[in-house]
Amino acid sequence: MTPRVRYNGANAHNPQKVIIVTGTNARAKADLMAKISQILSILSFIISASMLGAGVYGYRMVTSDDFKQKMINEVISNIKLPEVPKLPNKTGGVASPFNI
Repeated sequence: MTPRVRYNGANAHNPQKVIIVTGTNARAKADLMAKISQILSILSFIISASMLGAGVYGYRMVTSDDFKQKMINEVISNIKLPEVPKLPNKTGGVASPFNI
């Protein structure tokens, strides 16, 4: 008859040269870390996909003919041309450099 050992802590079993520890919350911590890792990987994918979509949308918008025409019209409307002085109606009273 083998003696029974009763122990309320962690029990190590060695069935096939593999140590399995029972009675601890190591598995619960591993599961929590796996869930956190999965959530972070999903968030990373969502962020990457949205950046790719925004880049494609921005490229298509900037290379469109409508955008080009809008920019040309905006630049032309914001150009301030200097005032050209009016030409005089009469000339005279100016000494000629040549005496004829």
